[in-house]
Amino acid sequence: MNKRILLFVFAFLLSVQVIGQDAVQYIQTGNSLFRDQEYYWAIEFYKKALDQEGSDQAFAYYALGECYRFLFDYASAEYNYQRSDDLNDKRYPLAKFYYASMLKQNGKYDRALPNFEKFVEIIPDYFNDNEIYRDFYRQAKNVREGCM
Repeated sequence: MNKRILLFVFAFLLSVQVIGQDAVQYIQTGNSLFRDQEYYWAIEFYKKALDQEGSDQAFAYYALGECYRFLFDYASAEYNYQRSDDLNDKRYPLAKFYYASMLKQNGKYDRALPNFEKFVEIIPDYFNDNEIYRDFYRQAKNVREGCM
């Protein structure tokens, strides 16, 4: 009886690990394709990663937003940046900036403005992490004026 329980637990843990590795592999392949500017293909792998249990959803949605933005599909980029932003993952503060930018690009100025304002409010917390956030801060302050 104890051997069966042990075997079941071992099989369960092994299956969980395999599922997690699949998601990681999809993300890694998507990243490789993204670096090669193969955005259409990268999209397919990021979507597959989202279907896997244990995937880094905040990253996958952010990466999808990036792919669609580079393909000038601003409606899809907006959707994916919003999904990433809604997860409130502090690793991706630019999700809010790009979400607001896509809203503006899609003519949704009334929704873009509060998102730019929220970005301007939260991004100073990241200034020590990377100097580039200061540039996005300045850009967001300028761009939000175009939404008023």
